[in-house]
Amino acid sequence: MKIGDFIRSAVRNEPDKIGLITEAGKWTYTELYGFCNSLANGLVKLGIQKGDRVALLLRNGLEIYVSYFGIPRMGAVVVPLNYMMAKDEFVYCLNDSTPKVLIYGSEYEDLIDYFKEKCQSIQNYISPKEFQKVITSHIKEGPFDLEGKKIKIHNTETLFIMYTGGTTGFPKGVMLSHKNIMATLHSTGARIMLETEHYSEEKKLKRLEQMEEKAGIIMTDLPIFHAAAMYTVLVSVYVQTPLVTHKKFDPIQTYETIEQEKVTSMELVPTMLIRLIETYDPKYDLSSLQSIIYGAAAIDPTTLKKALEIFKDVEFQQIFGMTETAVPVTLLSSEDHELIREKGSDYLLRSAGKPIYGVEVKIVDLDRKKVPIEETGEIAVRGDGIMQGYWNLKEKTKAVIDSEGWYYTGDMGKLDEEGFLYVVDRIKDMIVSGGENIYPAEVENALYSHPAVALCAVVGAPSPQWGEKVVAFVVLHKKVSVKEDQLIQHCKEKIARYKAPKEIIFIKKLPMTPQGKILKRKLRKQLWEGKERKII
Repeated sequence: MKIGDFIRSAVRNEPDKIGLITEAGKWTYTELYGFCNSLANGLVKLGIQKGDRVALLLRNGLEIYVSYFGIPRMGAVVVPLNYMMAKDEFVYCLNDSTPKVLIYGSEYEDLIDYFKEKCQSIQNYISPKEFQKVITSHIKEGPFDLEGKKIKIHNTETLFIMYTGGTTGFPKGVMLSHKNIMATLHSTGARIMLETEHYSEEKKLKRLEQMEEKAGIIMTDLPIFHAAAMYTVLVSVYVQTPLVTHKKFDPIQTYETIEQEKVTSMELVPTMLIRLIETYDPKYDLSSLQSIIYGAAAIDPTTLKKALEIFKDVEFQQIFGMTETAVPVTLLSSEDHELIREKGSDYLLRSAGKPIYGVEVKIVDLDRKKVPIEETGEIAVRGDGIMQGYWNLKEKTKAVIDSEGWYYTGDMGKLDEEGFLYVVDRIKDMIVSGGENIYPAEVENALYSHPAVALCAVVGAPSPQWGEKVVAFVVLHKKVSVKEDQLIQHCKEKIARYKAPKEIIFIKKLPMTPQGKILKRKLRKQLWEGKERKII
């Protein structure tokens, strides 16, 4: 099955069911299918062929939803752009992927003249007004090419080029095929079905009733250009469950939407979960909410434990993955979270779960040799979801995918005897102080255990004595104060003294990506500016 077929299956099975809910309105699968097919046929009329790229500069809403299913129906490649990028980063991604079409939102109108000057491959710029015309002017079956032949799509063909943020330099374009996405969809589903074997009879009956009624509404306010939210959009249509999304995340709006739309499942990143915890009010009716799926960035155990207490009737699932793996690698299941809640299995608070069905995970040393259980090394992953490679970057692709299909993630982690994965940190985030390796996540967890700390980020700063020293940037909860030496002493009581921060910088706001990941590169840059040796 190809991604462009998802919407066709949905309209055959549930023609009158609402498929998408946004601030701008609600649309049935019949309406959405018409829009998708019209977009596919409209692109053909513009001269777009199989394999051509179509770039998207769009916030969450109808346009990006329709593009994700309409563009693949005629065989073009979808190139979603991170709308938080700078102008030169946009130009780099556009000139790298050489799209023939750019579909853009009204917020980006002032960039179009600049793109026309700098990006020669783009032949058609589709504004919001023109998009509405395209998706309502060519509603017919198909799509067919200009010679009247039906366009055939193969599952090994590239579906997405998704640009990763990267820690240095310009973003890299990750090529994902229909097969990559379908593999992780099936693998995640199989992993979740295996989990139901451990359900109580009451819980099994409840889950079966939900499946039979096709009840449920999924909500994501993560930016849909990002792989995690993209995956959720595809899942929602694949299982024919309505999707709710907004242009940006607001915790109060989230609570109101759950109450009004009877949302049953919600996708979050840890920073969003923190804001929900801070703004929680029992006045909102959250009785419809059955599950919270979180991931995309590391979560500290203190935050997770608070969330499990506040949302005590809600199932939690954590997904660890990345763009290069078509997202899911491991799943910390709802049953695993129940072990934390009911049996005090707090060691699982730090775990990313077990591999989904059909995915292999191993931990390797610097020579890429497998290390023993409980030993820390680089996380390597193998499975059908592994990307086709980086667009136009053969050497960088070879550097991370070996001849046996193993993808080397750049994340440090370990496996325990039960098969649970623990993500320690990014290799590039590791601090080497006085010859000792210090993982920022460990220090951050110690800081988060202090009640005054709302958000924090730990990085290495230059030190004449130690080479690098541990520095923590800390955002405090509102109306709370704490002294630097108090926080440092708190950390020394939680972790080895040499790992504790040597300096704490109190800050009102941390720089973040739209996906909720803290931009440590920006924090490091200000500490290493002007130094001969730089680690940014």
